[in-house]
Amino acid sequence: MSIQTPPNKYEQSPSPSERPAPRTSHPPQPPSKPNIFLRNQFRTKLQLPTTTTNHVAIITGGNSGLGLEAASQLLSHQLSHLILVQLNMASYASIQAFVRRVETELTCLDLVLLNAGLINTEFRTVPETGHEEVIQRPLLPSLDMPDQFDINEQYRAPKLLAHMVLRKLGDCVRAEDVVINLADPGFVKGTALARAGVCG
Repeated sequence: MSIQTPPNKYEQSPSPSERPAPRTSHPPQPPSKPNIFLRNQFRTKLQLPTTTTNHVAIITGGNSGLGLEAASQLLSHQLSHLILVQLNMASYASIQAFVRRVETELTCLDLVLLNAGLINTEFRTVPETGHEEVIQRPLLPSLDMPDQFDINEQYRAPKLLAHMVLRKLGDCVRAEDVVINLADPGFVKGTALARAGVCG
């Protein structure tokens, strides 16, 4: 998925060793405690943009839960164009086809919220790949073994992998060009995270 940039912007990109270390917006937090939870949930004031006029946003998983609320919030700030995407996240072909459409049909892209997710209470594989449905990659062999399936591990592992990917992206993407955020919000009211006969 590409974002419109000035010509020749990356012709002389610095090597990974020359790039500055990834910047994080918050210092490391101590282990979760009740006061931290209460502060984050009820006392933190978000700094929302006053307007998003002339901006284009894409949201996956925007039909319920966090995606639906994010869509509502963006539209309340006069977002010009909102694209709610319905993808088959278990199909590489479906995802790649949508990326090609974005590259060919959009002249600019300001925000992408990759919110679509799934959790299963039983082991399932995708026939096209043979891999466990949620993670879909042979990164952790145990996750592809039915006899080692554990719902708690399946829920935690993708979150850990997402953080690892984010740190690696810091070596490839300059903060001056693209801002990448990762949130682990957990369950919220109205979510469809566990659907199709699984919990929720």
